[in-house]
Amino acid sequence: MNRESLASFISQKQNITKASAEAAINSVFSGIQLALSETLEDIRLTNFGTFTVRKIKSHKGRNPKTGDVVEIPATIRVSFKAGKQLKESLYSKASAKTVAKKSKTEDSVSKAPAKKIIIKKK
Repeated sequence: MNRESLASFISQKQNITKASAEAAINSVFSGIQLALSETLEDIRLTNFGTFTVRKIKSHKGRNPKTGDVVEIPATIRVSFKAGKQLKESLYSKASAKTVAKKSKTEDSVSKAPAKKIIIKKK
């Protein structure tokens, strides 16, 4: 799903215009981006997840092509950890799809008997 389809989904769910949904999405994303970049603090969204800012120190690495030692500069990374409710909703959907796939393959594929392999000794 991309930003446009997300806006369409929200506009249908909330009975608002697509432009209003896009504006709301843009506001949320720019708010998260601004909060992360200015404060460098975690953003916790209850029942959804946590955006975490991690400072990575400069360190040495190797150029895989030449083998030369290269200094990798310090950087800041953002990671996301899904919250409990989001994980549970994903796992319930994934397990339902897995069960459906298993039942389809079990119905359509008949199990062939195992073949015996005979090794002759000389």
